[in-house]
Parts: sequence; C-alpha cells; structure tokens
Amino acid sequence: MTIYNFNLLVGYAPSGVDYAQGYRAKLLRELKQEAKFIFTEVPKWPYVKMYTQNAGILPEELDSVHFSFLDDVSYLPSLNLKEVEAHYPQVEKLERIQRTEKEVHYIGNHQLQMAVLFSEADSHCVDSVSFFAQGKLLRRDYFTHRKLYSEYFYPVGDEGYVYAKLYRRVFYSSKGKMVYEELIGQNGSEYVFKNNSERLSKHELIEKYLKGLSLSSEDWLFIDRSTEFDFVQPVFKNKGHAKIAAFLHSDHYFEPNYDSHYLYFNYEYYYLLRQMKEIDCFITSTQLQKESLQAYIQAKFDYQVRVEVIPVGSASLKDNPETSRKPYSLMTASRLDARKRINWLIKAVVLAKKQVPQLQFDIYGMGA
Repeated sequence: MTIYNFNLLVGYAPSGVDYAQGYRAKLLRELKQEAKFIFTEVPKWPYVKMYTQNAGILPEELDSVHFSFLDDVSYLPSLNLKEVEAHYPQVEKLERIQRTEKEVHYIGNHQLQMAVLFSEADSHCVDSVSFFAQGKLLRRDYFTHRKLYSEYFYPVGDEGYVYAKLYRRVFYSSKGKMVYEELIGQNGSEYVFKNNSERLSKHELIEKYLKGLSLSSEDWLFIDRSTEFDFVQPVFKNKGHAKIAAFLHSDHYFEPNYDSHYLYFNYEYYYLLRQMKEIDCFITSTQLQKESLQAYIQAKFDYQVRVEVIPVGSASLKDNPETSRKPYSLMTASRLDARKRINWLIKAVVLAKKQVPQLQFDIYGMGA
C-alpha cells in the first residue's frame, strides 16, 4: 500500500497547506506507511528546499511526474564548482569572477558568457549554469548529482523591456542523452520522447506517469489543492482500483445570497464536491468541519459521504507547563494575507477587551 499525495506546488508562495503536507508526511512516517508527495510541475531547487528543509518532507518521499521518466534521479544539489566546470571545456578561455556568495560569472570578450548559481550562499553545491550571448539568456542547465535538464530561452521585447522567454526543456538520462523534450507554446506544452516515439499533452504525460505506478486496490491517491491544476482529471480517469481522498482545508459553504439551485462552496472545492460520488473519502482539518460538511451534503444532496479528520499540525505542550504561561493571552500565526482575515481577529479582540481588559493579542507571520 502506498499513499500518493497530489500535489506539491511550484510557482507559488509557501502557505499553510505546504506545512500541513509536511505534518502529514511526519504522521505517515510514524505509522510506517509508505507515501509519496508528487510534483506535477518541474521542481526547481527553491521549492525542493522549502518542502524538505522547511515543511519536513524527506527527499526520498518526493516524486516528480517530469523526472519519473529519467533514471538515477536526485533532488538535492551535490556537485561542486570544479565538478560542474568539467562539463564545459570553454571555461578555460574565460575569466572567472566571483560576483556574490551565490554566483560566479565567466567573462569572455568583455561580455558575460556564463554564470554559475550555487544552491545556498554558504554552499559549494551548484544549482544551475546559465549561458548568455550579447547579454541575453539563452540556456540554463540544472544539476543535482548530475545534469538533469536544460531550459532554452529567446529574447522578447515588450514596450522597451527585454526578457527571456522559455520555449523548450530537455530532460537527460544519467548518460547525458536526451530522454524527452518539452516544447512550450502559447497553447501549452507538448512532450516529445526520443525518436519521436510519443508526442503527449500535459494531461497525457500525467496519465503516462499514473499508469506507470501500477496502482492496486490497496493504494490511495490524495488530492490536495485541486483548483485550476491539470492533474485532477487524469487522477480520476486513471485511478484504476485505487481509492481517492480529497482534502478540504477550510470551511466550504457560504450562506449569504443563498440560492438552492447553486452550490455556494469555496471555489477551491467546487469541482471536488461536484465529483463527490467518485471520491472514497473527504479529509478535513477538524471534527467540527467534518460534522458541518457531512450535515450539509446530507441535507442538500441526500447523500452520505465518508469524512475523516487529519489535523494540519500540532504543538507539544510538554515544555510549556500551565504554571509558566502568560495569562489572558491570545496569538495567531499565519501568512499575513487578506484571506486570513486577521482584521476580523483584531476586531474580535477589541470587543473582548471590553470584558477582559488584561487580554493581550500577538500576531506572528510574514507577508504583505
């Protein structure tokens, strides 16, 4: 039995859901339950770092749709500068300049030709190598313990501003041979395998990945954050005998302007609720959410859904006995985002202080 968690986000700011996934990974490890947390977009090092070092998912628990078709894959940079320079004989003719703690530039003919980016400011491990012509980015090679893939760019001008537009990725075997390439156009990506043996859309690539899992009736597919992501339909279509569980992290139903002919659900969960009969289990963060969801679906659809509770996190109180706590204190910890409704909490505390003047409220978080 394996639990496959879809999906780990790429291209978005970290959120509480990411840390909930890390906490889930911890719980599953304690239960000795095999689990994989899956990237459906190409995972670059900053996102791998966030999920492994911050959220707490182990590197061996990661999986990637794009990397699954390659052999000998690692997610952690481990090659030093000398090892990476060996891939590029032209560096012998270039002048090396240490520009920052994270970057080394290579100059030829008084122009930037090549730049190496390290994974961390205090690390000797290389993340990527970029190549330039006349100051324009043309290619970027990405490394872990070997070269995994390359990205190709062309310059685009827009109202006097020039930027590098990504149009192609090439994914490599451990021998440095192309396994397949991604061609990126206005209508999305097409994935072309070696010798033109297959030409797949993004949906078809995910389907190919799912079929390669050889899912059984013992396996579970966890769907997390399904809105506007292209893995959801392939998961439903290719689950085989595996079971599906869908996460609902927040409250789901909104009463204002109620219309009995319309589902007033959080937009993130609208699709999942439309497909509720295809889902074996919903998972909420609290018992109250579970009871609310079951009651609503029973009342509106005359349908009983299975709902389980997995908390998004926990805190140990062993080192903070009752006697050492600050009395009359409240706190909140989250991203400082309008959707978190911190203003509601502040207004509530203002009202509460009229009854409990000693009340103190601390706000922790980052954001705008």
